Amino acid sequence: MIDHLEVHNYKMFERLRLDGLGRINLIVGKNNVGKTSLLEIGYLATSPYKLHALDQILKLRHANLDEGILTILKKFGPATASALLRHFEISFPGGVFQITDIPKNILIHGNNDYETKLTEQRAVLNKLPGAAFVPSSGIDPWELDRYWDILDLTGNKGLVTEALRLALPEIEAFGLVRASSGLREPHVRLRGQKEFEVIHSLGEGMHRISGLSLGLLFAQDGYLFIDEIENGLHYTLHEQICDFLFAAATQLNVQVFLTTHSLDFTRAFARSANKTSEVGRLYRLDKTFGPIEAIPYTEEEMYIAAEQNIEVR
Repeated sequence: MIDHLEVHNYKMFERLRLDGLGRINLIVGKNNVGKTSLLEIGYLATSPYKLHALDQILKLRHANLDEGILTILKKFGPATASALLRHFEISFPGGVFQITDIPKNILIHGNNDYETKLTEQRAVLNKLPGAAFVPSSGIDPWELDRYWDILDLTGNKGLVTEALRLALPEIEAFGLVRASSGLREPHVRLRGQKEFEVIHSLGEGMHRISGLSLGLLFAQDGYLFIDEIENGLHYTLHEQICDFLFAAATQLNVQVFLTTHSLDFTRAFARSANKTSEVGRLYRLDKTFGPIEAIPYTEEEMYIAAEQNIEVR
């Protein structure tokens, strides 16, 4: 697992360091303080397919690849393309991995070669990626379709059904069914029914839970990044979802990074973290007194804050 994350001069971060990372790490803070950007950094750093990961992030920011790489990078950073050329690194036990070369390679090769290399990377994505990003809007349908068949080899697909039953115990089976668009869409079968129905029809929460659990499966033996995890989830499910995440992340050997705007979810996370031997960490990003800093909370501090209704966001 990642021991600490350190960022230098990347986008809004002058110098940011998160120490003592645990199995599941929750990032909180006000809007525009960099929570999503921190997840992007982690995803880019841990993905073995850098260009594919960058392509996913650029699409989430509605960048058009036809505009050319320099234009894209200007959109990605706050002012200039140099925002992506600055230094960020991840420290693992026994060494430091620096991510300074990836953006430089993209700029050197230019747009056409970028597309060629991206296509080559997608061609070899014949195994689980080892790092997965679940944005606030959910997993890209192309990502679901790409990895669904590979999950047959892991024997862990039942984990999705287990997660969905937290919200709807009547669910008997989960699967992806080919739609008219050519992509496969998540479907479920309820107890007593013969037909599968599209999961969207059961509400945003069910769709969110399926995405979170699939993200865990994609990230097996690696890293999972989930933005605004509370989206679509009723507050009464928060603690059950946290309990599930701790158990499933341990089972699949995944280190998880989450962001949230929800105080209810933050309190549920604190309670859940204190029920397991796995390490849970809370970090509040704050820029009240200058550069953005990460204020850590131990499991005991999280629990006290939750019990006493202390605002940690």
